[in-house]
Amino acid sequence: MVSLGDRFSKTILQAARGASLADCLVFFVTPAAVLAAAALGGCSFTDVNDEISVPEKVVLTDQTGKKWDITTAVHKYGFEVERFEFGLGPDAIKPLIEPEMLSPGDAGYPSDDDVFLVIGVSIGGDDRAYGKMDLTKSEVVDEYIGGAPVAVTY
Repeated sequence: MVSLGDRFSKTILQAARGASLADCLVFFVTPAAVLAAAALGGCSFTDVNDEISVPEKVVLTDQTGKKWDITTAVHKYGFEVERFEFGLGPDAIKPLIEPEMLSPGDAGYPSDDDVFLVIGVSIGGDDRAYGKMDLTKSEVVDEYIGGAPVAVTY
């Protein structure tokens, strides 16, 4: 059974089809305003029992259990659900936060004979080098370099 409130809401939605925004803004004031708008010819009413099509909600769940609403992407833009690719989800890989940097002469500092790849950043005379192998574990470093907040990603 449809309540009077549901029927009225459905009628307003149907009346708003094809009407200008200025004509139909009055819908949200009073029921009398709805009838006045119709009388002015700005909106036309259809049968209350007509179906209003509401797209079915489409949701994906990532590996962390977070749910992602992709309804608009699928129904409005034609994306195919089975073609969505997503990683582990937000916060699945923790960033390195202001990691300790080593200087030449510090224990653990690489020797001149060591060979490995790094990502280097220099801001305002403040230099950093992040080993690629270290970044494969975290993928992101968050810290301040030269007084500026920086996210280094791999």
